[in-house]
Amino acid sequence: YRYMSKETLNADQLADYILSPPESRKQRAWRKMKYNPFVPLGCGLTVAALVFGLYNFVKGDQRKSNLMMRARVAAQGFTVFVMMVGITLSVKKPAKETVK
Repeated sequence: YRYMSKETLNADQLADYILSPPESRKQRAWRKMKYNPFVPLGCGLTVAALVFGLYNFVKGDQRKSNLMMRARVAAQGFTVFVMMVGITLSVKKPAKETVK
């Protein structure tokens, strides 16, 4: 119930909300990853392309470095796209479906 507004909860749910311990950072991260698993995947792909591109830049392979920087931009675009899809789906989801 932590991620819902207090106005949408009935009295029992509100009592559970107030008395339940807050989510830890780890619990919140796992909940969000379960809800939209493609965002961490996109972030990982972005970091991998960046690191591999920088490695090739330092090594002197301009062609691979340039290719990896393009891949990084594509991975960032993918990440932003799946974030927007997740936000759109969460806005369209009725409040009853988000209650435990």
